[in-house]
Amino acid sequence: MAELNIRVEYEATPIRHIAAQCPNCRKWFNGREITEQELSFSHHIYHAQFKCPLCGRVFGADECIGYANVNVVECGSSTEVYKDCLRRKEVWE
Repeated sequence: MAELNIRVEYEATPIRHIAAQCPNCRKWFNGREITEQELSFSHHIYHAQFKCPLCGRVFGADECIGYANVNVVECGSSTEVYKDCLRRKEVWE
């Protein structure tokens, strides 16, 4: 099984910024852009489900528990959290 990598910056208690890496294509995304769940507190990370906009894989920490590592790295700034993240681009035609 693949490991799930997460980078996060916390405010006093809630999550301020979060990025998630797809275990299939290995691309990083803004975590709030690829989930429909509310990610406010650290315990939400372990139950969140994400959907990769590139390869379509649905993934989350729940699938990794007992199978692989869930790596949560606390960052000091949003720049660190979103390093290497792909950005959504909307095109109006």
